[in-house]
Amino acid sequence: MHPALGLTVVSSPLEVGAEQASALLKQAREVLSQIGVRPVAPAVVSDASAARKAGASFGDVDALCVIAATWFEDYLVQDVLAAMGDSAPVIAWGLPGLHTGSLCGTQQLCCVLKELGYTYRFVYGELEDEATQARVLAVSQAAAARRTLRRTRVGRIGSRLPGMTEVAVDEVALRAVLGPRLIERPLDWLTSRAEAADGKEAEEIWARASGNAGSVGVPDSAGLLASRYYLALREFLRAEEIAAFTVECYPQLMGQVCLPISLLAEEDIVGACEGDVNSAVGMRLLSWFSGGPVHNTDLLADDPKENTIIFSHCGSGAFCLASSQDEVVLDSCRLMDTGVTVQYPGRPGRVTGVNLVGPSGDYRLGLFGGDAVPTELVFPGNPLKVRLDVPVPDFLEEVAEAGLGHHWMIGEGDAIPAFLEFGRLTGIPVFQPGLRGT
Repeated sequence: MHPALGLTVVSSPLEVGAEQASALLKQAREVLSQIGVRPVAPAVVSDASAARKAGASFGDVDALCVIAATWFEDYLVQDVLAAMGDSAPVIAWGLPGLHTGSLCGTQQLCCVLKELGYTYRFVYGELEDEATQARVLAVSQAAAARRTLRRTRVGRIGSRLPGMTEVAVDEVALRAVLGPRLIERPLDWLTSRAEAADGKEAEEIWARASGNAGSVGVPDSAGLLASRYYLALREFLRAEEIAAFTVECYPQLMGQVCLPISLLAEEDIVGACEGDVNSAVGMRLLSWFSGGPVHNTDLLADDPKENTIIFSHCGSGAFCLASSQDEVVLDSCRLMDTGVTVQYPGRPGRVTGVNLVGPSGDYRLGLFGGDAVPTELVFPGNPLKVRLDVPVPDFLEEVAEAGLGHHWMIGEGDAIPAFLEFGRLTGIPVFQPGLRGT
């Protein structure tokens, strides 16, 4: 994501440091661009006229960033927000300095914003401070994700699995709390579309996929059928402009949609298993925050001595998440001995795990951080062996205590700060299992 921030530096002409406002604006613009944020209509605001003009320029932003060069009259920001005509969250950024009053003015602003019912986040630190920049980036990403979700469509083919009550979704709550609109189609609708898919194009898809794998253990007939499902899903997702989807794959379509989900992930359309809409939304968020495809997994087995947990699912991970293409094995689904699954051990490195549940609309979000360590193909899917940042026994105990689900989405990098900010912006409780005991 490239969050769009309305950028303003506020000051009062009488205060010490007011003459630095323009230089601070230029520096802030450069800093935000460097960390992946897009500054919109940067402006110095020191009077009501400039405030109204700036606010009118911030009509399509994810958040408003207010940097205090000095103490300032709080009505300046009120006028900016009124001219915006929007409820975008505010980043109130105070700068260190004894004589400028920047910190004092920012604290005053937060009080006023609280009284007026605005969503805001307080940030304090020099513009060049990396920790402060990281905080601003996390808030910006969360604000952009919240806003984008309200324009997002999520697809579900089939229904939720009868034996998995936890993946039930309240469509109204999904819309009200998170924002996406749910687009649904029956399972036989997808099957008929797959049967009618273009055979020659399916051959091309399978030739490309099998050619990119290290080894292939399925007949071409299985690959061609999976490629037809890919074409059917792609047509639906493109026509409906869907950014995340899930399929009732178990048991009827096991192995049939794993390869399609893998291929679509590299087209920035994330797919969750087993009709789990909430996990599809969690995948969408994690993919935005991590900047690439993510794993869809179950929590399978722990090793307290190594403080690791093995996560995996049947095998629908994107090819690009493997350490190398040579490691990718295209093989049948382990329980059905049919279809095509994409199997490889997960790539080592820093990872973030996400768990989003809320069958009755009482959403809660689970998070963990850790390091994926080298492992073999210990499970016929995409096994990730993760050494957690917290003690494994505490983690397992608190996952159960929080009532989190068994589906964990795992992405590369550290996305925890962005998810913490997302929880604050949306009001969704965030749990970090195991952290309590550290």
